[in-house]
Amino acid sequence: MATAQNLPPSRRWAQLRFAIVGALLAQPPGPGELHARLMELSAQTWQHPIDNTPVRFSFASIQRWYYAARHQQEPTAALVRSVRRDAGVPRQLDQTFVVLLQTSYRDHASWSYLLHYENFIAGMPVAQQATAPSYATVRRFMRHHGLVPRHLPADRHDTPGARATRARFAHREVRLFEHTHTHALWHIDAHHGSLALSHHGQMQRPALIAIIDDHSRFICHAQWLWHEDAASAAHVLSQAISKRGLPRMLLSDNGGPFVAAEIRHGLHRLGVLHQSTMCYAPNQNGKMEVFWGQVEGRLLAMLRRERGLDLYRLNEMTQAWIEHDYHGRLHAGIGVSPLQRYQTAPDAGRPAPASNVLTQAFTRRESRRQRRSDGSIALGGKRFEIPSRYRHLVDVVVRYASWDLDHVFLAHPDTDAILDRLWPIDIQANASGARREMATPTAVDAAPAPATAPGLPPLLQMALTAARATGLPPAFISLDDLPTPPPVPPTVPPSDFP
Repeated sequence: MATAQNLPPSRRWAQLRFAIVGALLAQPPGPGELHARLMELSAQTWQHPIDNTPVRFSFASIQRWYYAARHQQEPTAALVRSVRRDAGVPRQLDQTFVVLLQTSYRDHASWSYLLHYENFIAGMPVAQQATAPSYATVRRFMRHHGLVPRHLPADRHDTPGARATRARFAHREVRLFEHTHTHALWHIDAHHGSLALSHHGQMQRPALIAIIDDHSRFICHAQWLWHEDAASAAHVLSQAISKRGLPRMLLSDNGGPFVAAEIRHGLHRLGVLHQSTMCYAPNQNGKMEVFWGQVEGRLLAMLRRERGLDLYRLNEMTQAWIEHDYHGRLHAGIGVSPLQRYQTAPDAGRPAPASNVLTQAFTRRESRRQRRSDGSIALGGKRFEIPSRYRHLVDVVVRYASWDLDHVFLAHPDTDAILDRLWPIDIQANASGARREMATPTAVDAAPAPATAPGLPPLLQMALTAARATGLPPAFISLDDLPTPPPVPPTVPPSDFP
């Protein structure tokens, strides 16, 4: 039922006027009694319908209302304040004023309406200020033409991406959206809570990484972690997939943890379409922002005076709060609890893969040149051995997570399938001198070829035959064919005596 506070001002005035003249309509005055009845009503005090202050109305006003509603089928409709004939029609401003306002907004889009107006008046000649439009007119004009104040980021955030985002939202509509199936779209985001915990002797605020289902607002997984990085994002994603299954799409912002190569490649291998929001557009991930308000306003508010709280207990209480409070409470955005919608809505998800498949999925793919001397590659400051059966490869493709060099895999360059696991070189073990026999890279199933007959190879024999067929002598002179030079007589040195 609509209350007076929910009605527009015109309807509130109609209710008050009907309350004043309603007694005259219910008990019409007899001949000669109308004037006295109207005088009584004009002497009474009434409550103003807008600001609730005491107010009185004149004899003529109440008389006009009475005659307007006396013979009407709907008296309240006749008592509604008349709409001005020029309502909704903006005042035609002089073109000079329009240009000045547009220029001011172009240069200072973050200014308020009042600041624009005051600078607009201050920049006019004194002679024209008397004919200048009022502040209300300027404000209505700016609103009507979309010249609304806009929040601008700081200078350090004034990047090409931020400018592109502002330009896009300036010419595109902003609409709410919701998918029709659960697990059709997941939202992932990180939030540094207002609660600080002790970590290695220092107070630090952990980050809550959470994943929410778009259709049901159901929390697939949420966990507090000390670091907001790709390793934490992969950890939360793996647990969410193991608990709820594989989604079809994932929406995140452009933060480093969510656009890391391990996350992007992993989602692609799992068949999850990864989409990111535009820069400085958190409203595109607004369902996560609503959940952060619940976390701060309910969960962390109940933990303010908790003593001896550590990360493990914080996660334990967070999981209990999500499962037994958040999931069961009525969600204003969907009209039911997240758990009820999650259980009854159609599902677009897929079964979750095994844990080892998830570990192998969230890895980055890179190429390395194999060192021919010992068949090894360098990765993250460490050297890894390539199995000898792959020694014929010049460049090898490896898959690994930058935070976990204990699991490095050799991958097929075309299919990305894992061929083998790579292990770091054990220098101390190699010092023993024991060496394995090299494995054959490929098996040859064909029958062995017969032994070749002694003689020149066919290509050299063909070249020699062609050279002899020219009839020319060989293009060289043998040392044995050179003439022998005559002997040189010995030289007698001159004597020092006569």
